Amino acid sequence: LDYRHEAATLAEFRAFHAGDPRVIIPEVLPALSGRHVLTLAHEPGDPLGSLDARYDAALRDRLGELLFRTMGAQLYQLRHIHCDPHPGNFAARPDGSLVIYDFGCSKRISAATAQAYAQLTRAAMAGNAGDLENWLIRLGARNTGHTAILPADFYQPWLKLAGDTIADSATDFASLPLAERVLKLSRKALPQWRAFQPVPEIVMVNRALGGHYWNLRQLGSRLAVKPLLTQVLEASGSR
Repeated sequence: LDYRHEAATLAEFRAFHAGDPRVIIPEVLPALSGRHVLTLAHEPGDPLGSLDARYDAALRDRLGELLFRTMGAQLYQLRHIHCDPHPGNFAARPDGSLVIYDFGCSKRISAATAQAYAQLTRAAMAGNAGDLENWLIRLGARNTGHTAILPADFYQPWLKLAGDTIADSATDFASLPLAERVLKLSRKALPQWRAFQPVPEIVMVNRALGGHYWNLRQLGSRLAVKPLLTQVLEASGSR
């Protein structure tokens, strides 16, 4: 284990987020760090899972939006994303800022993969099953060698779920049963499981984004996801 790698990662993310004072990345203290030890400046915050009465609904909404935008910027602009969404790695402050800890797990994404991921997201937002299939193939997630053609209505329940979640109106993550609905749909889709395959480059990305659903759920954030996600994609240059 060489902590100099994590120190370099911390420096990269700290520089990337330097323009937004609401996103706080602890500073590495080089004189006290090396191969076997990593020393950081103390950046306190309140764990996302145990926020007290100082964090009212409006503040929780702002924190959720900041978390959403921060992860989107890492994925589509920096193309290097923090991949450990454990709630203990994220802390809030009453001024609305977000502290991110533990950069031992992160993932770089190629420009081509980031573009394909963005287009896949746009297809889901538009409810376009044909485009969704095409971009899954481009990403390598569709195993067309095993299943050349899926049932015509295969994607419809998934697109319905996407539409219910990625909406113009505010989605209340505290009451959104997204994980439960995904599990139910996954069970129904089991006969087609060999039609899909993992994509090594985005396995950790999916882990990170899926984990942040739970962070938004703990925060109880209410987000108008569609306009927010549209802004994130436009900021990335994806069209």
